[in-house]
Amino acid sequence: MGVVNSVMSFFGFGSSDGKSESAPKPKQSAPRPRRAADMSEIVTLDPESYADAKDPWELPDDLQHFKRTTLGRPIIMGRKTFESVGFPLPGRTNIVVTRDEGWSHEGVRVSHTLDDALESAFHQALIDGADAAMVVGGAEIYRLALPRADRVVLTRVEGDVQGDVIFDLDLLAGWQERTADRYEAHGRNSHAFTIVELVPPANE
Repeated sequence: MGVVNSVMSFFGFGSSDGKSESAPKPKQSAPRPRRAADMSEIVTLDPESYADAKDPWELPDDLQHFKRTTLGRPIIMGRKTFESVGFPLPGRTNIVVTRDEGWSHEGVRVSHTLDDALESAFHQALIDGADAAMVVGGAEIYRLALPRADRVVLTRVEGDVQGDVIFDLDLLAGWQERTADRYEAHGRNSHAFTIVELVPPANE
């Protein structure tokens, strides 16, 4: 039996004191809002596993984990990911990143770069008193965001399945496992899976 990795992944960014050598420099015209210590993380999720009805699994327990993790926190996603979901996720400020300056959708904020989206998400999280801003995919947003990450939570699904979205797990080489929670396959979950939290070696 094979293991499909990174069905959902969460990436955290920044350090506990809000400083990071790889963090983007603030623009002179729009400085980054000051962040409290509990605002030092951004998390990313990949909702492509649940947004597409053609997905080869059904993992309602994983969906509940996604909901618990994102409710009350601003979320960032690419336009294709948003369109695969089809609507703004309730209980969260939805920020969509797109290069198309003419694109808009009711109920979402639009940013044209990931850095601008992060600025907007941090600002909203400070207003809301949220402890994190969430980046929820897809693959291109992951690749852009990962160099600044200080936490990854991914779901490993047990099974031999086919997919058309691939995340290069070699990018996580050297990351250390902090926690792992396994869920069995049963009437609700079509496959067994494990939710794993990873931190880079420097944060261990």
